[in-house]
Amino acid sequence: MRRPRQHDYVGEYVKETPITALAIAAAAGFLTGGGLKNRLGLAILGIVGRVAIQSAASTFLAGLASGNDNNETSKPRTPRQ
Repeated sequence: MRRPRQHDYVGEYVKETPITALAIAAAAGFLTGGGLKNRLGLAILGIVGRVAIQSAASTFLAGLASGNDNNETSKPRTPRQ
């Protein structure tokens, strides 16, 4: 039986969420390209970071309000037969 490799997982992730994968790649390129060396780069990072935190917080709060926290331990277990 073949073990899944890291690149298999990355490929699936990119296929399932292409916009998020693109954003991660752009952020990595920005950081490795020296985007934090000037005021414009820091301002862009601040704006993008603020938007990302607001989005994550609202998703988290919506999950709490709906009772869906995507936690594996919260799912009811089925008895083994």
